Amino acid sequence: MSGATGDPGTATIQQRTAAAEPSALRQIRDSAQALLADGKVDEAFEFFVSALDAVLRKTRDLELLVAKLRRQQVGKKSERIDPGQLQLLFEVLCGQANTADAPTTTIDPEAEAREDAELDREIKDAEQGKGQEKGRRNRRGRVRAGKVERQLHHHEVPEAERMCATCGAAKDRIGEDVTHMLEYVPGHFIEHEHHRDKFACGKCKDGVTTAPGPDKVIDRSPADASVLAHVVVSKIEDHCPLHRLHRIYLRSGVDIPVSTMSDWMGEVADLFSPLAARLEARILAAYIDQMDATGVKVLDPKSPENIERGTMWCYVGDERDVVFRYTPTGEGATGPWNFLAGRTGYVQADAASVFDRVFNGQAASAVEVGC
Repeated sequence: MSGATGDPGTATIQQRTAAAEPSALRQIRDSAQALLADGKVDEAFEFFVSALDAVLRKTRDLELLVAKLRRQQVGKKSERIDPGQLQLLFEVLCGQANTADAPTTTIDPEAEAREDAELDREIKDAEQGKGQEKGRRNRRGRVRAGKVERQLHHHEVPEAERMCATCGAAKDRIGEDVTHMLEYVPGHFIEHEHHRDKFACGKCKDGVTTAPGPDKVIDRSPADASVLAHVVVSKIEDHCPLHRLHRIYLRSGVDIPVSTMSDWMGEVADLFSPLAARLEARILAAYIDQMDATGVKVLDPKSPENIERGTMWCYVGDERDVVFRYTPTGEGATGPWNFLAGRTGYVQADAASVFDRVFNGQAASAVEVGC
């Protein structure tokens, strides 16, 4: 009778088995039983197949991890010591050099190399697949927003749903659920229309008085500082060509010709010239100057191909201040010899021939350099 239904011994064994059962397995069993109870046989079968596939994948990953750890510990098969060689060494050390009856082991280096390469490939594929899966999980995870505008929206439960459908009593508020949604609002322009009053004397006709208007960065230009800053940063910092920026602005409803933005770039450069001059003075007074040059292609309507190759010179003072200067050629006379004229201090440059005058003493007439 010990095996009959309701036997205390059987119930105790079932309780112990359930207690020792992993929680994941219990969840799988409970979910499958719930599906079967609802008559969803196909869904239960697919659920079991998915769970089995996950287990097999995890098992394979663990096998490859163990193989990788063993590889790191003892190396590849081709790098290990053959047991036959150890036996021969042992017999030689013991004075028993007779190995006629010793078993021989045939080793195929090519087969072992292929096996090692196949194992390396499987480990690499598994690691790449795990990284891609982690990336997919991260992409599906929470999006972290920095210092952006935040708007709070409160959603209230309708009055009709605040009453208990069972007993008819009013429900109590027990908390709230918080959901984060991220909305993207494209950048847009705002056109400010300023109306300036004008006053004049009707008797003496002694001139007209007009209310002061807004300050302008560039005379007779509708662009304020924010627009000019966006154009310059997009062109210089974000490497966005002006013709592409023109199309971006056009989608926002503003048509700014490329030629106009080019003029703005020149005007802003002129406005920044005092700051650039001050930065150059700091570099010339630095303890050590580092410099380098790189060739760049620039548009030149006067060139037969409309493209010329110039040089961009970079000067760094005390690893803190940086100035870029463009010259139409890569000659030192138009670059560092002109910029460094009269400087006294250390200069660091590479072995390009254009910098030879810095180190062979021929630059003394233009630059005093300590090396």
